[in-house]
Amino acid sequence: RYSDENEDFKFDDIERLTALADSDLVSILRKLEIIKPEDSICAKIDEAKAVFKDDTVEHHALRCSSVVALEVLTTEVNNQVRGGEDQISPSMIDFHLRETYLGSDSDNVDSRNVHVADTIAY
Repeated sequence: RYSDENEDFKFDDIERLTALADSDLVSILRKLEIIKPEDSICAKIDEAKAVFKDDTVEHHALRCSSVVALEVLTTEVNNQVRGGEDQISPSMIDFHLRETYLGSDSDNVDSRNVHVADTIAY
């Protein structure tokens, strides 16, 4: 989008990008039951308790599980739909999930309760 204006925005290897492991992705994958955090973590999320402050194990586990889940999902899509060709990247699936579940016309996912952490670890 900005590559014509600034050379820094030109990507030759955009397919190597992975998912953005933020609270929205956690919410979407949890809603789809692709990730299933432990009951104690789900309870804290549902109660919107600030348990994921700074560098807690739970905070990183949710983010890491989201990235791993999207990597596995991407491999499966490429194997089953694309005949093994790596034509779809995790970032493409991530974008599609966000558009589908967080788009302006969508009320499929409520991510407000997941985002109870400081956002310094992106």
